[in-house]
Amino acid sequence: MADGKGLASEAAKPFKGRSGAERKTKKSDMPEIKSAEIFNISFPSLKDSRKDSVNAVIENIHSKGLSTRLSRDELYLIIDEAVTNAMEHGNKWDAQKMVFISVSKNTHHLKISVSDEGAGFSDARCFDAITDTGPLPLRGRGLKIIRQFCSPRWNERGNRIELIIDLA
Repeated sequence: MADGKGLASEAAKPFKGRSGAERKTKKSDMPEIKSAEIFNISFPSLKDSRKDSVNAVIENIHSKGLSTRLSRDELYLIIDEAVTNAMEHGNKWDAQKMVFISVSKNTHHLKISVSDEGAGFSDARCFDAITDTGPLPLRGRGLKIIRQFCSPRWNERGNRIELIIDLA
């Protein structure tokens, strides 16, 4: 899959999680996918700067002439959820810790990687919440929302998410 074709469908294939239950979103070692880097941005984990940081990412994407199948609001929503999770759960709102975003693309997909300086997470309950068809749970809602609009993947440590989004 060097050209990235079929990435979204591969990311959604079921696999066995730590709990033994099948999950549709894979937490993996994230093999490299051939793509061209568009830009990188980093910022401290400050509540007051979160919205401006997410808007900066979106403006940068649009200024490069990139268009996805998502509306601007949908794109904002999933990036905001990933950034909020990195700031809140990863960096524990520690302003000394940074959130890093890199954006790259291949022929078919835009890849937005959001990482933090936290210990990572491995709570299978959050992954199970993504595919649950019931009411939104108290925790894990952001992951479920993200899953509605793109194909997310995590690194093994659990401190980086990749949002794989179809290009228009």
